[in-house]
Amino acid sequence: MLISTPSDREGYIWQYTVKTAQVVFVYCIPCPECGEYHRASDHYIDFAEERDPEKIERDDIAHYVFPCCGFVGTDRARKRALNDGIWCALEDVARDEDGQISLEHKKEDWQMPGRELFTYLKAEKPAKIAFHSPAIVSKLVPISEIAAAFLRGLSDPAKMHYFDNQIRAVAHVPYRQNRKEDIIRALKDDRPAGLVPGNNRVAALIAGVDTQKDSFKVVIRAFGWGLMQPSWKIMEGEVETLADCIENAVRDRVSLNGTVLYGANLIGRYLRGGKFAGAEIKNCGFRECDLRDCNFRGATLTSCNLRGSWLWGADFTGAALNWTVLHRAHLTGAVFERCQILSGSYEW
Repeated sequence: MLISTPSDREGYIWQYTVKTAQVVFVYCIPCPECGEYHRASDHYIDFAEERDPEKIERDDIAHYVFPCCGFVGTDRARKRALNDGIWCALEDVARDEDGQISLEHKKEDWQMPGRELFTYLKAEKPAKIAFHSPAIVSKLVPISEIAAAFLRGLSDPAKMHYFDNQIRAVAHVPYRQNRKEDIIRALKDDRPAGLVPGNNRVAALIAGVDTQKDSFKVVIRAFGWGLMQPSWKIMEGEVETLADCIENAVRDRVSLNGTVLYGANLIGRYLRGGKFAGAEIKNCGFRECDLRDCNFRGATLTSCNLRGSWLWGADFTGAALNWTVLHRAHLTGAVFERCQILSGSYEW
C-alpha cells in the first residue's frame, strides 16, 4: 500500500493514480436536505465576495453549497455528511493518448461517478486500485481553511503549489508551461463572438481596457461560479476613444440569451438586433436606446426603464413585464403577443 501526496505530473504517486491503477475511487457525500449523493469537491465552497484569506479563516465565512438542490450548509453540515459518505469508482472516464485519466470534473457534473467501492470490487476484481482523498473529504480541514489557501495561491506560486498538492491532492502544474496545441484547442468552444453562455453559468462580466498611445484595447470576459471559476472570452477589439469602449461592447448584435442582467446602465446605447430571449433583466436602464429588431421572446423585465427607446420591430412574444416603463417609446412594428403585464404602470 502506498500513501502519499502527489508532487508533479511525472511523480510516481501521480503516475500510479492516473495511469497504472485500473480504477480510482472518489468520495461521495449525501445532501442533508434532499439526500442525493454527489462527489465532494472544493468546487462547491462559497465565500461570497470576501477575498481576504485571513478574514475568511478568522470569521469562518465559507459555506458548502450542496449542488444537488442548492442547500447552503455550514462546515458542520459538511462534516456530518462525511460521516455518511461512500467511496465510488470513477467509471466511464476516458483515458488520453498517454493512457492517463483525469481527476478533474466540471462543477455541473456532481452526480455519483460510478458504483460503490465494495460493489465494484466484487464485480470487477481489479488488481490495482487508487483512492483520491483531497482535503475536502477530511473533517480535520475546515472549508474556510481550504478557501483561504486557494486565495493565497492566487498571488503566490509557491502557495498555489501547496494548495494543489496538500489541499486538492493533485499534481501541481506551474502556471507557465508549454502545452500541446491540441490541448489548447480543446479549451475553445463553438460560441460565436459576442455570445454570453446561458443557463445561469455566468456570475459576472468583466471588461479590461489597456491604454495605448492613440487608442484603447478592450477585452470582455465572462466568469462563472465557485472557487475555480470557468472563464469565457466574449469579445475583444480596439477603439479610438474611451467612450467607444462601451459603445463597441454592446454593438454588433450582442447576444445575452438566457442570461441574468442586473443593474446595467445602458442609456443611449446602440443595441439593435440584440438577443435577450429568455433573459432575466432587472433594474436596468435602457432609456433612449436603439433596440430595433431586438429579441425579447420569453424574457422577464423587472423595474426597467425603456423610456424614449426605439423598439421598432422588437419581439416581446411571451415576455413578462413587471414595473417596466415604456413612456414615449417608439413601438411601431413591435410584437407583444402573449406578453404578460404583471403589475405596475405602463405609459405607451
